[in-house]
Amino acid sequence: MNFPDPSQQPEASSFPAGNAFSTPVPAAQPDAPRSAPMRFHGDAGTYFGIWIVNLLLTIVTLGIYSAWAKVRKHRWLYGNTEVDGHVFEYHATGMQIFKGRLMALGVIIATAVAGVIHPLIQLVLLLGLLVAVPWLMNSAMRFRARVTSWRNVRFDFQGSYGKAAVVFLVMPFVGMLTLGLLMPMATRMAVRYTVNGHSWGGARFNVNPSLGQFYRAAGIALLPALAIGAVLLLLGTVVQMSIWHFLIMGVYLGFLVGTAYYAGHVLKLCVNDLSIEGGHTLRTDLSPWRHLWIVVSGLLATAFSLGLLYPWALVRRHRYVTQSITLHAAPGLDAFVSSHQDRPGSFASEYGEMEGLSGLAPL
Repeated sequence: MNFPDPSQQPEASSFPAGNAFSTPVPAAQPDAPRSAPMRFHGDAGTYFGIWIVNLLLTIVTLGIYSAWAKVRKHRWLYGNTEVDGHVFEYHATGMQIFKGRLMALGVIIATAVAGVIHPLIQLVLLLGLLVAVPWLMNSAMRFRARVTSWRNVRFDFQGSYGKAAVVFLVMPFVGMLTLGLLMPMATRMAVRYTVNGHSWGGARFNVNPSLGQFYRAAGIALLPALAIGAVLLLLGTVVQMSIWHFLIMGVYLGFLVGTAYYAGHVLKLCVNDLSIEGGHTLRTDLSPWRHLWIVVSGLLATAFSLGLLYPWALVRRHRYVTQSITLHAAPGLDAFVSSHQDRPGSFASEYGEMEGLSGLAPL
């Protein structure tokens, strides 16, 4: 079944630097250092229209259209996210993602059938999938990077199987064995591996926040979790109901609240420490507490509206995170872009090798 690709976003364009009739202040030179706040121009109402059509078509086609729906969503979000007068672009096609999901479905069916034939065969397949996780994660990140561009300069990701195995398999397991004591270390390793493996037009990304900052973020994230758990336990004692019900509820809610805060804190740490080869840096004034409120209130609104407010929650968080970030571009950015821009149509050859892999690992 073939679906037409969503309409392309308008070409990225530069905004005028100033008024042509103003003469007292000379215009900035193209390669002068400058600060460029990120902007998001989308609105929840427009995205709701895209989302509801995607949802209905996905239901009618028994899930097949979900691949094209994903492309429409990303192209809309990227096409409305602008920095320094240029928007981001998403170049994946629905067919690429659909093929990947077919491959994933095939693996699931094969594993289920193997369990019927003999449990040992199923165990071997599951172990094989576990061994493939680092490769799948690298492939997914490389695909996602290569189908993204800014100013017609594509992103890329390069990683190794060994490092990915440590980051995505070994460290999470060690973190659980230590009852979470080493989870901040695992998070830091995952952040450094993921970010430092990315590049834009060959310019490498670099981030190296201190381990102590991650432990501080984790410690603060525990406070609301402990507070919620204590209140619910006290409530259970007062109304003389089973403490275990309230304990489970408290752990779940506390984990939700703590994770939302921790994610915002880690995001702020990474953005403020991130540099791009050539002297470019990013800065954010994101508040982890406000991020916590936006995430939790968005989840509650989505739940109580039976999902209808999901577009509002998504756009609200995306706008807040995006507009908290500023690019501090060093001299030479425009010259770099001019020498690294891809030819029209070159993206197909660049990411064609990744076709199908996006369905085998989280994007």
